Amino acid sequence: MNDASALAAVRAFQEAGRAERCAVVGQNAEPDARTELRQPKTPLVASVGYFPERYGDALIRLALDILSGKAVPPAVFIKHQVITRENVDHFYPNDALSPTSPSY
Repeated sequence: MNDASALAAVRAFQEAGRAERCAVVGQNAEPDARTELRQPKTPLVASVGYFPERYGDALIRLALDILSGKAVPPAVFIKHQVITRENVDHFYPNDALSPTSPSY
């Protein structure tokens, strides 16, 4: 459902002694999930990053095109990304700088 639910599932699997036999995927690539992805042997294998911080630029460009009478596509999409332990530092290199970031 979302990263909070995924992290709850991770903890439940760990407490049940089943973490090594499970795989969990979350949504939103929230800071807590990114921290968990960096942990060894976590059943959290990925989270989908939606990058809402990128929506504004695309919306402004679309609005300006509409206002200037340009042809616009019937749908505009923001590229989402599957965030894994292999690429989390690439997409979120500044996590360690956050004052609320737990050390990992």
